[in-house]
Amino acid sequence: MNKDTDKKGKFSIIVPAHSENEILTHCLESLTDQDYDDIEVLVILNAATEQTRAAARKSAEEHPEIKIFDTDVAGVSNARNIGLENATGDFIGFCDADDWYNQGVIRKAAEVFHSGHSDIVMFGMSCVWPDGKTVDVLKGRNLKLSDEDFVITILTDKKIYGYLWNKFFDRKLIKNILFNDKMTLMEDAEFCLKAAKNNGHLKADYINQIGYFYFQNPNRAVDNVIRNSKHGRSGFIESLDVIAEEFSFSKDEELALSVARTRFAFGPLVMYMQNKIEHKPEFRSMIQNARHEFLKNCHSIYKFKECTTSEKLKTFALELLMRIRKME
Repeated sequence: MNKDTDKKGKFSIIVPAHSENEILTHCLESLTDQDYDDIEVLVILNAATEQTRAAARKSAEEHPEIKIFDTDVAGVSNARNIGLENATGDFIGFCDADDWYNQGVIRKAAEVFHSGHSDIVMFGMSCVWPDGKTVDVLKGRNLKLSDEDFVITILTDKKIYGYLWNKFFDRKLIKNILFNDKMTLMEDAEFCLKAAKNNGHLKADYINQIGYFYFQNPNRAVDNVIRNSKHGRSGFIESLDVIAEEFSFSKDEELALSVARTRFAFGPLVMYMQNKIEHKPEFRSMIQNARHEFLKNCHSIYKFKECTTSEKLKTFALELLMRIRKME
C-alpha cells in the first residue's frame, strides 16, 4: 500500500483493551494498514484477559508502531489517561478495541488539520452487527463549528454527540486535560466539553466521510442504557449533573443541557408506559426521578430550534400522560 509520507503531523491512537480477545487484532490492523505513515498506536491493557494480552503482543511484534502499556486497574478512563500521558503525536484519536477505522480517514484528517488549522476534526460512523449488517448512523457532512456551537452539538446533535471515536484532537488543545475516572457514562462527552472550554476560539471541522466502524458487541457494558445508581437516577442524568456543576454555560448552552436531560428521561418513561420495565420496587425511584426530570426540563424541547416537529409532538404527548397519570 502506498502511504502518505508528507509531514502533516504525527497521529497517536489510544486503544484501551480489556476483554476483546481476538477482535483486537482486527482493530489494530485497521490502524497499522492506514495509508498514512506517521502513526503510533498505544494499546492500554487494563485488567485484560490473557487472550487480549496475547493478541496485543502478537500485533506489537509484527508492527513496531504499536506500543503496549499494562495496568491492573480496569476502566477506559484510566486507560485513556495512561495513553494521553504517553502519547507523542501532534494529533490524538481514540479507538475502542472491538471497533476499527475506515481506510484513509487519518490521511484525510491530516489534510484538514494541515490546511484549515482546526482544533478538532470529526467524521461519520457506521454500526456493524455480528451478522455483517452495516448501517451509517452518523453520516459524514461538511460542517464548521465555533466553541459554543461545538458545546451545543456535543449535548444535543445525534449525528455527533460527545463520542470520542469520531474525533481527532489537536494535542495542543487537550495538553492538560484528562478523563474523569469517577464517571462511568458520558466521560467522553465530559472530555469533549473540557476541550471546548479549554479554548476560547475553538475551531471544529466535520468532514464528509465515514471514518469509524462501531461493532455492536452484545457484551458492551455501555449498551445497557438504563442503569440504576444508589440514588435511583439514570446514569446519564447523573453524568449531566456532574457536567452542569463542572462547567459554566451560556444561556444557549444551558438550554441544550436541558434538552439532553429531557431526552435521557424520555426513554425510561416510554419503556415504563409500554410495560417494558417491570413495576418492581427497585425501578420505582428511577422512574419517579425520570418523571421529575422530564417534567422539569421538557419545555426546552419546544424552545430548541433544532428539535423536529415530531420530537416536539412526542414530548407534548408524554408530558400530558405524565401529568395525568399517577406513577406506581
